[in-house]
Amino acid sequence: MKRLLGIAALAMVAMVTLQACDEGLTEMNENPTVATELAPEFKMTRAQLEASEGRFEAWRGNLIYASSMIQHLASTTTAWAGDRYTINNSYLSAHWNLMYPNSVKSIEDIIAQTKDEPEWVNLYSQARIMRVFIYHRITDLYGDIPYSEAGKGFIENETSPAYDPQEEIYNDMINELTEAVNAMQQGAVTFGENDLLYAGDITQWTKFGNSLKMRLGMRLTEVDPNLAQSTVESAASGMYMESNDDIAWVPHASGPSGINRNGVGEVFQDFGLTGHNFRLSDTLVDMMLDAENGNQNIDPRLTIFAKIYDEDGNVTTNDPLDYEGLENGLDAPELGDLDLIQFPIPNRELMTSYSAPNLFMTHAETRFILAEAAARGWNVPGDAQTHYEEGIRAAMEHLSLYGDEGVIPESEIQDYIDNVPPADIEQINIQKWLALYLNGYEAYANWRRTGYPELVPVDFPGNRSGGQIPRRYLYPVDEQQNNGANYDEAINRQGPDEFMTRIWWDAQ
Repeated sequence: MKRLLGIAALAMVAMVTLQACDEGLTEMNENPTVATELAPEFKMTRAQLEASEGRFEAWRGNLIYASSMIQHLASTTTAWAGDRYTINNSYLSAHWNLMYPNSVKSIEDIIAQTKDEPEWVNLYSQARIMRVFIYHRITDLYGDIPYSEAGKGFIENETSPAYDPQEEIYNDMINELTEAVNAMQQGAVTFGENDLLYAGDITQWTKFGNSLKMRLGMRLTEVDPNLAQSTVESAASGMYMESNDDIAWVPHASGPSGINRNGVGEVFQDFGLTGHNFRLSDTLVDMMLDAENGNQNIDPRLTIFAKIYDEDGNVTTNDPLDYEGLENGLDAPELGDLDLIQFPIPNRELMTSYSAPNLFMTHAETRFILAEAAARGWNVPGDAQTHYEEGIRAAMEHLSLYGDEGVIPESEIQDYIDNVPPADIEQINIQKWLALYLNGYEAYANWRRTGYPELVPVDFPGNRSGGQIPRRYLYPVDEQQNNGANYDEAINRQGPDEFMTRIWWDAQ
């Protein structure tokens, strides 16, 4: 809590300073090494907050599309296109349109400013890791994207960046993580308190870099199994996230408005109980209730993830057996026949408050990756069952980051673990899907890779995917107009700009 409050307060001060300086950044960025330029430490604060997303992008990209398609959430309005596989170009482009002019620009600026300065080796290395995090999410959503030439409008006057093939992007990102982790030096300058993730701690950045490398390696199991294995084994031979103290998370604050607040939190706080138009999907609720087995092993996270409220915002029950999820993809008459207030929504006091942390990558996810690697027979430390159980435990325990009400008694955690099915690739990825609640982007990526959990698509009239869960987001319409030649080249290489065109690593 001390870290949360201290860093959030720093972030507020830094953002006020940065916003005040923003009009002058164009001139300063013409030469990214001149002495008058803003110090790289302050730029990292901004890049991390931008990567955490504001309300507009979190609502549209994360919740309306990814979290609904992956059936963590269901929509109470037919206007939320992701729940019904219809196209809303502004929603689909929200993440792209935030990242490129903001966090991409910021992180590329830091890279250019620090790469040739030996005393800034840690700043450069940590910025490279952060850069991979930013780009891998974009490419996982869209496929081929501007990468090698991106974010260089101010630095190199490159305003029409080429789209790099995703295979080349992934190879480079894996290499970037390897080099960045190996280059960091104890005693060299760090971002310090301006680094919202780790306050510049190079040991924790090393763990994040290797854990992120595992994530990227595991993404390749269906398209390049040998590279997937060697990448995960390489990362697992070094330091990686070993406890919840190593989680890469951005703290947020209740004010002022903007990216200091949690973007998902803003969605659920700014519009009252009905303005966000989401409820928990029946897929998620049934899974957590263990409905298939007669509620024998109810997940203790359910009443932390969500609450049932009356019209005045009062919690009506804390009994999980009172929880019923909303079916995805209902049409207007079907929704009109329901008393929607009875369905649980994400916990407004905890999971979706303004000050809720944004978890970029967790110890739990790292454990699930190691569990799957072990289940595949790869050469990683430990065995699949142990990693699997530790992943479940870590996922339950890290809910305490949201507040005291997120603490689950150890006895309940152990009882749940004692009664889950044993570790295999399906069960490992079901538990990862649960642990990624409200991180729709990563849940969506991992589901496309594995097919777990097995989801039943909706077949809403007029859907644009043939009644199947879409495999990618569509490029922004503006790209066809403003970067047409490079857009066309990417389409010719990757395939039509449609929902069911698979990106490189999403092999059938």
